[in-house]
Amino acid sequence: MQTIDIEKDGTNKFDELKDKLDDKMELTAVQANFIVYLLKKYNPKKILELGVSAGGSSLLILDTIKDFEDAHLYSIDYLNYWYKDKNKPAGFLVEEKSPELLNKWTLNTGNFACEFIDQICPNNIQDIDFCFIDTMHLRPGEILDFLMVLPYLKKNAVVVFHDTCLHYCMYSINPNADVNCLLMSSIKGQKFQPKCNDIPNIGAIVLDDDINDNIFDIFN
Repeated sequence: MQTIDIEKDGTNKFDELKDKLDDKMELTAVQANFIVYLLKKYNPKKILELGVSAGGSSLLILDTIKDFEDAHLYSIDYLNYWYKDKNKPAGFLVEEKSPELLNKWTLNTGNFACEFIDQICPNNIQDIDFCFIDTMHLRPGEILDFLMVLPYLKKNAVVVFHDTCLHYCMYSINPNADVNCLLMSSIKGQKFQPKCNDIPNIGAIVLDDDINDNIFDIFN
C-alpha cells in the first residue's frame, strides 16, 4: 500500500469548492483531494461513478476534469432522489451550483449499474479508465457493484472505494460494513491511500493486467 501525502502535493480542490458543496458531500477534505490527485495523475477519459447522493462527489470530479480533453463522467445511483430528502433529485448539487459542467456529465438513476452499463460502454467495450464506487457500504453491496462493472474496465483502470474501514468506525456494530475493506484486500493491483492523522477510510487500486484471472479471490 502506497501512502500519498496530499498536503505535500498541494492539491486542495475541497476548499476551492467548499461553498458550492454546502456541507452535502460525504467526503472529508483529505478524501476529496485524494480523488482529485488520482484524476490529475491518471488523466482518465471515461469515468464511472457509482453512488451519487446529493452530487457532491460528482461536482468534485466534474470540476477537476472540466479542462481534460474528451473526459466525461457517467454517474449511476439506485435512487432517483437524495436519500436525505426525497424532494431533492439525486445529484441536484451539480445543476444547482455548477450547471456549466453538465455537458461533461451523464446521470442515470433508479436502478443498478448493470441496467445502464451497456449504454455507457456499447458493444461491451472495455474503456472505463476510472471508477469511483461509493454505494451501500454493507455486504454484498460494493462487491456486486464491482463485479457488474469489471468487464467494462480497461486494463490498469483506477478503482476508488470510499468507506474502506467503516466496520471499525461508524458501523462497528455491523460486521457487514467491512465490504470495501474486503475488496481492497482481495482485488489485485497497485494500492494507494492518502496520508492523514486519522484512518484514511478511502483507498484506490490500479488494477493488475490479469485481474480477470484472479476473479475467484473476489467471489471467495
